[in-house]
Amino acid sequence: KNYFFKFPRKQRLAVKFIIVDMFAPYYDLFKSIFPNAQIITDRFHVVAQANNSLKLTRIQIMKQDKKHYKLLKYYWKLIQKDEEQLDSKTKKYSIHFKKYITDYDIVKYLINTNQTLKGTYEVYQGIIKSIKNKDEKLFINIISSTHKNISEYMKTTLKTYNKFKNF
Repeated sequence: KNYFFKFPRKQRLAVKFIIVDMFAPYYDLFKSIFPNAQIITDRFHVVAQANNSLKLTRIQIMKQDKKHYKLLKYYWKLIQKDEEQLDSKTKKYSIHFKKYITDYDIVKYLINTNQTLKGTYEVYQGIIKSIKNKDEKLFINIISSTHKNISEYMKTTLKTYNKFKNF
């Protein structure tokens, strides 16, 4: 605060935008120092939080599901990947599935092994799609909706997003 108050008030009033992560004290601090600035949450931190929620959900389910443990552990990168970037045409041999299969089919199989994983995955995909396409309406719709079968990790993430959506 002391650092920013070294700048003349006229300059501080001219600041239009401030980009921050989702650390709540920053919002109040910057609003008091730069009252005319629009405070924007950094997209990287929004995606990182959703990504972390999906990862923690997968790990939790992996520990409970001994049948699919190895698959959920081995294919974690595919589960975290943007669904639109999954290869749905090229089949590669999988030693885990013992057949030729696409990355898309692997992910579909894995998320369908658990309803909570599936619901959390779908919310995650919606979030990254809304951020990628800069679709604010989709993002607000996702975070404001009631979702069935999502993990507590993703529920916490959505609560956090809702807390910051009015900034």
